[in-house]
Amino acid sequence: MVCRDATHRRGMTGFSSPCSDAVQRRRRKPLSMNRIRILLLAGLVAAAPMAATSAHALEAQDREASARSAEARDRMNALRQERAREESREGRRVSASEVASAVSRGRDGRMLGITERNMGGRPGYVVRWEYPGGRVADIRVDGRTGAVIGER
Repeated sequence: MVCRDATHRRGMTGFSSPCSDAVQRRRRKPLSMNRIRILLLAGLVAAAPMAATSAHALEAQDREASARSAEARDRMNALRQERAREESREGRRVSASEVASAVSRGRDGRMLGITERNMGGRPGYVVRWEYPGGRVADIRVDGRTGAVIGER
């Protein structure tokens, strides 16, 4: 339908004519486009539970792996502690309590922690020390003699 009457055009008279309705009317989308949308939506809905299940499986695997690594870390720490006790009993190593008292003599502040370290093939300790004012230092101590090697 072709409109030739200028008075019936939209905006001129304030009402819409059959001509403008035909031009302005929304076209319907082809039926195939709607089918594609429905299929895509159905695929997404079907895939959502599988994605959630695989996410739960990955979380479970992560928990198991971290538990295994924590167990291995605990076993290694227990072996290190046992070896340190044995060497201390035999006189080949200074105990951690002796190191802590040696480091605290003549120093202001407080000990935050002590860890056993291997320093160039020799047993050693690292004492974390907090000085007054908040400065934190790592003090390295020879594990056989108990002598302070250095401080960072």
